[in-house]
Amino acid sequence: MNSIAGLITLATAPQRQPITVRRLTAAEPATLRRIAELGLTPGVAIQILNRSSTAVIVSTRSSRVAIGLPLASSVLVAVGEVQR
Repeated sequence: MNSIAGLITLATAPQRQPITVRRLTAAEPATLRRIAELGLTPGVAIQILNRSSTAVIVSTRSSRVAIGLPLASSVLVAVGEVQR
């Protein structure tokens, strides 16, 4: 499991637990924009609904989004935290 200062990647986070996006690690501006367009910005509370070998499906801001594992690996999250 990849971790930085207690954070793990969205690609490795557990399903059906409260998760808060904490940091985006993508180097390319276009990748950062794409992650933000999906609603995955720091401070946002999400939950993984399902996982496959190629993607995770998350619930965020009252919508569901499928995110490929390479992109999900650029999103660092804290498990068990929920921002209100």
